Amino acid sequence: MKASQTFAGILFLLGAAIPTTQAESTLALGQIPPQASQCVSKHLGTSKLQSIVRDEEKEDVFNIVMTTAEGKSRTFSVDDTGQIVLEEIDQESAPAAVQKTIVSQAGDGKVTKIEKSNEDGELEYHVTVARGSGTMSGFTVEPDGRLSSVEVELTETSGPVRKTIESQLGSRKLESIEKVFDGATFEYEVEARGANGHLEKFIVGANGKLESVSASLQELSAPAQKTVKEHIGAGKIHEIHKIMPATPKGNALEVYGTKNGKPFNFRVGPAGMFQGQLN
Repeated sequence: MKASQTFAGILFLLGAAIPTTQAESTLALGQIPPQASQCVSKHLGTSKLQSIVRDEEKEDVFNIVMTTAEGKSRTFSVDDTGQIVLEEIDQESAPAAVQKTIVSQAGDGKVTKIEKSNEDGELEYHVTVARGSGTMSGFTVEPDGRLSSVEVELTETSGPVRKTIESQLGSRKLESIEKVFDGATFEYEVEARGANGHLEKFIVGANGKLESVSASLQELSAPAQKTVKEHIGAGKIHEIHKIMPATPKGNALEVYGTKNGKPFNFRVGPAGMFQGQLN
C-alpha cells in the first residue's frame, strides 16, 4: 500500500480540479510564501495571473489559474517550498507511452484535461474524459504508459466490495471510487465527505475486505502520536492509514510524508512502536 496519487486523489483532494470561483479566498502574489511566489512568477512567463487560492485540503498547496498569451485558461498547483505539484498540460507534451495509453483508454470519449502530478517525487498523469452519455470519467497513467487507476461507479464493483463500501460510508457522501492497479492485483480507494465537510478515505480489497481507513494525527493514541511526531520531525505528514483489522492492542499505522524534501514513509505498530520505513 502506498499514499495515493490517483485521479480522484488529485482532482478532488486538491479542490476538484483547481477552483476558479472562490473570490473571497483569492490571494495576492505577495501573500504566499516567497519560494512559492518566485515559482509562480517564473512559471507564468507571459501568461496573465487570474487567481491564487489556498487548497481546501492541503494548506501548504496553492492553486493557480492563469490565462496564456493565446487566451487559454491553464491551471497549476505549487507548494510552499516552490515546487510545482500539479500542472495542466497539452496531450502532445506527455511522453509517447502515456499518449498511447490515453488514446486507448479514452476511446470515443473526448479528453478535456490532462494534469501532470509530481507530488512527493511520484510522477503521474491524470486524465479527464467527457463521454458521449454526458458523464465525466478519469484515469491515471504512469510515465511508462502503465494504467495505474481508473475511476469507477459503485455499480461497477462486485457485490462484496459494494457491500463493504456502503457499510463504511454510513451517512457520509460518496465522492469517488478509484480502482487502483498494483501489478496483477487491485484495490479500491474510496473518498467520502462527512457532515463536517471533511474528506475521508478508506481502501477496500478486491475480495471486499476493508484494508485501511484514513486518520488524523489527533485521532491516534498518545504513544502513536509521540512516535509519529518524533520520526516526522520538521517534515510534513500527508496521509495516515489505520490498517484493518485492529488487534487487541489497536491498529497498526502507515504514515506517508516528506522529510528533508524527500518521501518519508514508515509504519507504527499497534502499541505505538516504530516499525521501520516503508518501501
